[in-house]
Amino acid sequence: MIVGLGNELRGDDGAGLLAARRLRERLPASRRPCEVHEHTGEGDGLLELWQGAGATLVLDAARTGAPPGTVLRFDASSGPLAGGARGAGTGHAIALAAAIELARVLALLPPRTIVLAIEGERFALGDALSPAVAGGLDRFVDAAERELAALCSRH
Repeated sequence: MIVGLGNELRGDDGAGLLAARRLRERLPASRRPCEVHEHTGEGDGLLELWQGAGATLVLDAARTGAPPGTVLRFDASSGPLAGGARGAGTGHAIALAAAIELARVLALLPPRTIVLAIEGERFALGDALSPAVAGGLDRFVDAAERELAALCSRH
Protein backbone atom coordinates (compact mmCIF):
# COMPACT_ATOMS: atom_id res chain seq x y z
CA MET A 1 0.00 0.00 0.00
CA ILE A 2 1.16 3.50 -0.82
CA VAL A 3 -0.21 6.50 1.08
CA GLY A 4 0.49 10.05 -0.06
CA LEU A 5 -0.09 12.61 2.69
CA GLY A 6 -0.53 16.33 2.51
CA ASN A 7 -2.46 19.48 1.87
CA GLU A 8 -2.08 21.03 -1.57
CA LEU A 9 -3.25 24.39 -0.24
CA ARG A 10 -0.07 24.65 1.87
CA GLY A 11 2.73 24.71 -0.70
CA ASP A 12 5.28 21.96 -0.19
CA ASP A 13 2.91 20.12 2.15
CA GLY A 14 1.20 18.78 -0.99
CA ALA A 15 4.34 16.97 -2.19
CA GLY A 16 3.27 13.60 -0.76
CA LEU A 17 -0.01 13.76 -2.69
CA LEU A 18 1.73 14.78 -5.90
CA ALA A 19 4.28 11.98 -5.52
CA ALA A 20 1.54 9.39 -4.93
CA ARG A 21 -0.23 10.50 -8.12
CA ARG A 22 2.95 10.30 -10.17
CA LEU A 23 3.82 6.93 -8.71
CA ARG A 24 0.33 5.63 -9.55
CA GLU A 25 0.89 6.65 -13.18
CA ARG A 26 4.29 4.93 -13.27
CA LEU A 27 3.21 1.61 -11.77
CA PRO A 28 3.53 -1.17 -14.32
CA ALA A 29 0.53 -3.43 -14.84
CA SER A 30 2.23 -6.09 -12.69
CA ARG A 31 2.10 -3.76 -9.66
CA ARG A 32 -1.33 -2.23 -10.23
CA PRO A 33 -2.84 -4.36 -7.45
CA CYS A 34 -0.80 -2.18 -5.09
CA GLU A 35 -3.23 0.30 -3.58
CA VAL A 36 -2.39 4.01 -3.84
CA HIS A 37 -4.24 6.30 -1.45
CA GLU A 38 -4.22 10.05 -0.98
CA HIS A 39 -4.80 11.10 2.61
CA THR A 40 -5.53 14.71 3.48
CA GLY A 41 -7.11 14.12 6.87
CA GLU A 42 -5.96 13.48 10.40
CA GLY A 43 -3.49 10.80 11.40
CA ASP A 44 -6.09 8.56 13.01
CA GLY A 45 -7.59 7.94 9.57
CA LEU A 46 -4.37 6.19 8.63
CA LEU A 47 -5.10 3.37 11.07
CA GLU A 48 -8.18 2.45 9.09
CA LEU A 49 -6.25 2.58 5.80
CA TRP A 50 -3.49 0.37 7.18
CA GLN A 51 -5.76 -2.42 8.44
CA GLY A 52 -4.66 -5.69 6.92
CA ALA A 53 -1.75 -4.21 4.96
CA GLY A 54 1.46 -6.25 5.07
CA ALA A 55 3.57 -3.31 3.97
CA THR A 56 3.00 0.39 3.51
CA LEU A 57 4.98 3.20 1.96
CA VAL A 58 4.06 6.66 3.26
CA LEU A 59 4.98 9.69 1.14
CA ASP A 60 5.06 13.04 2.90
CA ALA A 61 6.73 16.43 3.19
CA ALA A 62 8.91 17.21 6.18
CA ARG A 63 10.69 20.03 7.91
CA THR A 64 13.80 18.55 9.51
CA GLY A 65 16.40 21.21 8.81
CA ALA A 66 17.85 19.40 5.77
CA PRO A 67 18.24 21.40 2.55
CA PRO A 68 14.87 21.85 0.78
CA GLY A 69 14.29 19.14 -1.82
CA THR A 70 16.28 16.50 0.11
CA VAL A 71 14.64 13.07 0.08
CA LEU A 72 14.62 11.40 3.49
CA ARG A 73 13.88 7.78 4.47
CA PHE A 74 12.62 6.54 7.82
CA ASP A 75 11.87 2.92 8.75
CA ALA A 76 8.92 3.11 11.13
CA SER A 77 8.82 -0.70 11.35
CA SER A 78 11.77 -0.77 13.69
CA GLY A 79 10.87 2.07 16.04
CA PRO A 80 9.50 5.59 16.44
CA LEU A 81 10.19 8.17 13.76
CA ALA A 82 13.35 10.14 14.40
CA GLY A 83 12.74 13.57 15.95
CA GLY A 84 13.29 15.38 12.67
CA ALA A 85 10.78 13.17 10.90
CA ARG A 86 8.00 14.42 13.12
CA GLY A 87 7.73 17.42 10.85
CA ALA A 88 7.69 20.51 13.04
CA GLY A 89 5.75 22.99 11.00
CA THR A 90 3.33 20.65 9.25
CA GLY A 91 0.35 19.69 11.35
CA HIS A 92 -0.28 16.31 9.81
CA ALA A 93 3.36 15.22 10.12
CA ILE A 94 3.04 15.34 13.89
CA ALA A 95 -0.15 13.35 13.48
CA LEU A 96 1.77 10.84 11.32
CA ALA A 97 4.25 10.10 14.11
CA ALA A 98 1.39 9.79 16.61
CA ALA A 99 -0.60 7.57 14.25
CA ILE A 100 2.39 5.29 13.74
CA GLU A 101 2.92 4.92 17.49
CA LEU A 102 -0.79 4.37 18.16
CA ALA A 103 -0.90 1.74 15.41
CA ARG A 104 2.18 0.10 16.94
CA VAL A 105 0.57 -0.04 20.41
CA LEU A 106 -2.70 -1.42 18.97
CA ALA A 107 -0.81 -3.95 16.80
CA LEU A 108 -2.24 -2.32 13.66
CA LEU A 109 1.02 -1.04 12.18
CA PRO A 110 1.89 -2.94 9.01
CA PRO A 111 4.97 -5.12 9.62
CA ARG A 112 6.91 -3.08 7.04
CA THR A 113 6.21 0.65 7.28
CA ILE A 114 8.54 2.99 5.44
CA VAL A 115 8.17 6.78 5.39
CA LEU A 116 9.76 8.70 2.53
CA ALA A 117 9.69 12.45 2.88
CA ILE A 118 10.92 15.39 0.89
CA GLU A 119 12.25 18.35 2.82
CA GLY A 120 9.94 21.28 2.29
CA GLU A 121 10.45 25.00 2.49
CA ARG A 122 7.02 26.63 2.11
CA PHE A 123 4.09 25.48 4.24
CA ALA A 124 1.88 28.56 4.62
CA LEU A 125 -1.71 28.55 3.43
CA GLY A 126 -1.78 29.67 -0.21
CA ASP A 127 1.92 29.03 -0.86
CA ALA A 128 2.95 27.51 -4.17
CA LEU A 129 5.28 24.53 -4.36
CA SER A 130 8.83 25.80 -3.76
CA PRO A 131 11.34 25.52 -6.63
CA ALA A 132 13.47 23.12 -4.53
CA VAL A 133 10.57 20.71 -3.95
CA ALA A 134 9.25 21.03 -7.50
CA GLY A 135 12.76 20.26 -8.77
CA GLY A 136 13.14 17.32 -6.36
CA LEU A 137 9.78 15.72 -7.05
CA ASP A 138 11.11 13.34 -9.71
CA ARG A 139 13.90 12.20 -7.33
CA PHE A 140 11.25 11.72 -4.63
CA VAL A 141 9.10 9.57 -6.93
CA ASP A 142 12.17 7.64 -8.15
CA ALA A 143 13.08 6.87 -4.52
CA ALA A 144 9.49 5.79 -3.85
CA GLU A 145 9.58 3.50 -6.88
CA ARG A 146 12.80 1.85 -5.65
CA GLU A 147 11.38 1.51 -2.15
CA LEU A 148 8.20 -0.05 -3.49
CA ALA A 149 10.23 -2.57 -5.50
CA ALA A 150 12.17 -3.50 -2.34
CA LEU A 151 8.97 -3.84 -0.29
CA CYS A 152 7.33 -6.00 -2.96
CA SER A 153 10.36 -8.30 -3.18
CA ARG A 154 10.26 -8.89 0.59
CA HIS A 155 6.49 -9.18 0.96
